[in-house]
Formats: sequence, C-alpha cells, structure tokens
Amino acid sequence: MNLLFLSEGAYFAYYQGAVKANRAVFESLAARGHQCRVVHLVDQEDSLLQVEEQLQEHGVNNIIRSAHSLQGTVNGVECHFTTSVMLLYRTAGDLMKKGNPDVVLVNMAYHTMVAAGIKLVAGSATKLVVICHDVITLPFGPHSWIENPLLRQELAQVSGFIGDSDFVAHTITEWGGYTNAVSLRFPIYGDGIFPTFHNFNRGYIAICNPTEIKGLSIFLKLAQAFPDYPFAAVITWGDLKQEEQSALRALPNVTLLEPEREMNLIFEQVRVWLHPSICAEAFGQTVIEAMLRGIPVIASDQGGLMQSKCKVDYNLPVTPITETYKDEATGHTMPVIPEQDTAIWVETLQRLLTDRTLYESISAASKAAAQEFITEAQPEKFELYLENMLQSEMSAR
Repeated sequence: MNLLFLSEGAYFAYYQGAVKANRAVFESLAARGHQCRVVHLVDQEDSLLQVEEQLQEHGVNNIIRSAHSLQGTVNGVECHFTTSVMLLYRTAGDLMKKGNPDVVLVNMAYHTMVAAGIKLVAGSATKLVVICHDVITLPFGPHSWIENPLLRQELAQVSGFIGDSDFVAHTITEWGGYTNAVSLRFPIYGDGIFPTFHNFNRGYIAICNPTEIKGLSIFLKLAQAFPDYPFAAVITWGDLKQEEQSALRALPNVTLLEPEREMNLIFEQVRVWLHPSICAEAFGQTVIEAMLRGIPVIASDQGGLMQSKCKVDYNLPVTPITETYKDEATGHTMPVIPEQDTAIWVETLQRLLTDRTLYESISAASKAAAQEFITEAQPEKFELYLENMLQSEMSAR
C-alpha cells in the first residue's frame, strides 16, 4: 500500500502516547514493505533546527534542507517537515500527484490536519482515515471541548475512523452517527520481553503527567494521606500551572521525575502506579506499560481506562469533568475541575501497601492480563484493516 500521513506537533516526542502510537504504526507498516510518507507541521519556525538534530539522533544523515522544510527517511518512513499549513498542504499535494497514495491518514486531535486531509482527497480515489486518540477533540459528543458542526458534517466524507479503544470507537458511532469506526490496539509495546519488578517493599507511588484533568488533586490528597511513603510525578507533555507545580513541590514526600525514553528506568522505581483521570480518558497506555512489568495500577473508571485495566483491580470512581468554560485571556476551552472524594482511593492504596499477598496477586494478574492484551497490538491488524477497506471499495465499483 501507498500511505500518506498528515501530522502536527512534536514528531519525535517519546513521552506522548498518541505520538508514539502513530509513529509505531507507520514505522511497522514501512518495515512490512508498504510505502509510508509523513508530512508534518512543526510547532515553530525555529524548531526546524531541533527537528534536524532529532533526525541526526535517529541516524538520518541524508537530510534535504530548504528555508522552511526538511526531508529525511526515519526507520523506513519518508518524512517531510514544514513550518506552515500552506507548505504542508502544498507538499502533500505534490506527493498526491507523484505517488497517488491509497490512503491518507490524519489525527483527529488536529482539526487543521483533518480539514486538509478532506480537501486533499476530494475528487480522488484516495481514502481518508481519521485516527482518534481522545474524545475531547472530537467535534461532537458529550465529552467534546471543541464542538464544530461544520467539521462534523464534513467527516461524512471520511472512509473510516480508527479509535485507540472501544470507548473511542463507540463514542464516534453513538454521538457522531458514523458506522465506520473501529477499535485497534496500537503496536507500541515493544518486543514482548518485560521484566517483573517486585517492589512491594520499595519504590514510589507514581503518576504520569500530573495535570488537573489527569487527577492531580487525587494524587495530592493521597500523598498527604501517606506522608511516610514516597510519591513521584513524571512530568511529560502536560502544561503544569505555577500553582500546580508549587503544590507538588510543597509536599516533602513528592519527587518530580523527568520522562525516560526507556520505560524500565521509570518503572523499576515504582511500587504502585496511579492513573486517576477525571476526564473521559480515551485509553491508558502507561496503565498497560506498568501492568506488563507486574506493577499494580489504581486507575479511575473513566472512558477507556476500564479497557486498559483488562478487568484487573482497580478501577475506582471519581467525580468526572462535566462542565467547561471559555478562558477570556486565551480563548481556549477549559474544564471546570470538580472536588474529589478520595476515601476509597485511600482505602485501596492502604491495602496494597500493607498486604503483600494482595499486592503480589494483583501484580501477577496484571502482568498476565497485559501480556494477553498486547497479543492483539500488532501492525498486521492495521494492515488488514486498510487492505480490507481498499478491497471493499474495489469490489463496490
């Protein structure tokens, strides 16, 4: 197949789940012999220098440069980096003419890319597939923060939607009315060899990306409730407000950790993993990552976190975000953060910290369930989905 992906943001960000997932799909499909190209909009004009450094770090030396773009092949994927939507569309248009791709893929999180993809394939035989890693950026539905009736209408032209969880696919079908949404597990978890960390007596009670919507208030209350235990917050892509950083630093038993490209460097320090999201979480990649290493995970009951826990304890209740408001200074839609009752969280964590038999039972069940889960997280699933889509179209002609 000939595939073209339009993307935006930090292409090499190893600490962003959606970015890692999309790259994993394209690089694995390229390894299977498919022609994969990416046209990527970088964040800022001067970030082209950073992209060039990152290309070199990935062993790419034959870099084609111009004033506002870079081109290089990364793990079999031909990557074009541009600094404006206009250049992205022009580059993608040239590739459409030269390469005649079978499928164009875009990320739902970037409405500009979705609109560009719709415009790009109009009047052609090329199919458009939208990848969805969250429901907040959907232009419809009860969890959307950026409702867009026009885009919702234009999405009728899309050939298919890929959600990273059953929850996402169901939301697209139920609230968008689209029957062509599927759920696929992204091939992001590596070679299947995962150490088991027996950390009942040591390590942090840790959270990743401790923002308000990811349950920062719950984490802080737990750290206060267990002052004799070490807690850690892994700072990744979330923009922490100054008061949030101050709240974390004010607790003597909380350590701030930088993300690591090698996940074991984080997880070897972890006793219990927390994922207390109060938003409609699409999925929880770090939940699976932790469970693969035998680390008990306490997650909320929101969205796709129920699926990522693989029916292993614990999914605990939270008071979810149900309201948003418009920030007059930035124009951004912001969530109203509700108060949280953490009694059941405190009780559950207490049991895990003091009952070795329970801890080891949850550890073993978590590892087994996560290993079973990732047997379906294979590039062949994406390959088969796309090939079936193209075959169905040919049969319909």
